[in-house]
Amino acid sequence: MKKILFAIFAMSFFIAKADSPFEWSAASSEGQIRVSVKIPENYYLYSNLTKVSVIDSAGNALVPVKSPPDKKYVNEFKEEHRIYGSGARDWIYAPSYSPPLNVSIKYQGCSKSPFMCYPPSSKDFEL
Repeated sequence: MKKILFAIFAMSFFIAKADSPFEWSAASSEGQIRVSVKIPENYYLYSNLTKVSVIDSAGNALVPVKSPPDKKYVNEFKEEHRIYGSGARDWIYAPSYSPPLNVSIKYQGCSKSPFMCYPPSSKDFEL
């Protein structure tokens, strides 16, 4: 049984190497920085593995004034996690900064059905 579960997990890892379904963007408007992700229906991101950082040209880390709420989720293996569910999720940063800005995102997500997790990924933007 363990060999079968390992084989399924290994296959899902290689299948998940395909393009990520999570659409990230970063923009600056009206003095705010907005980092956003669109999470498709039937997918989620682990909130504890999703790290968004914004660093200004002076090397200062900006602190978000708004972060998306996460929720409890119990997966098929009866493991409890905190996740960002499907839909648009935004991190908003205050207007005091020195451009250019470097946005660095690290994340990992999965699909619910069929259950398949993507390897940890990262995205970088410069504003």
